[in-house]
Amino acid sequence: LNGKSLDFAQRLEISIDIAHALTYLHVYS
Repeated sequence: LNGKSLDFAQRLEISIDIAHALTYLHVYS
């Protein structure tokens, strides 16, 4: 369970980072 939870958390952080990057590019391009 810990391994899967950690993997999910990492994927969630990556998804958030991508969302922020896309927002930044969209706003400041």
